[in-house]
Amino acid sequence: MHFSQNFGLDKLKPIDPGISAAFAWIMGLVFVALLGLVSAYLVFTIRSRRDNKRIEKLKAESDIWFDEHKSILHKGSRQVAIPESSLEYYVCKLVFQNPTVYREDWDVLQAAGEEDKKDRAVYFAVDRVNNKAKRAFKMEDKLLKRNAERTRLNDNYF
Repeated sequence: MHFSQNFGLDKLKPIDPGISAAFAWIMGLVFVALLGLVSAYLVFTIRSRRDNKRIEKLKAESDIWFDEHKSILHKGSRQVAIPESSLEYYVCKLVFQNPTVYREDWDVLQAAGEEDKKDRAVYFAVDRVNNKAKRAFKMEDKLLKRNAERTRLNDNYF
């Protein structure tokens, strides 16, 4: 038995020049298309990462939160001191525990241990917090929203 060194390539016919030119063009187009897809993917990935970082930075600057232990209201790098053990403190403490839920004025007075005060005292405490936040954070609208002797965080800030 005899085996060819070229494994049967000895008997191949020469390739038609027209077919090899068409094949070269098709492969060139496939290569260019593949190169375009890879570059588009890389550009999209880089842009999305950059945009995500930018969004995170903006979100961090726009997040508002209350530190109960230090009695400070934060928005990004800005801060507002809230007097400890005041109605303003208890309004912030209760509202920021669950910002989407309205807190009754009675709950604030009860948490402060000042049940004998009138509900209007909570209204004025909310007004003081809103004024402080508006000045310190340069806000267009109120931080805390009131509705029929109830208070919660404004929809724009959570």
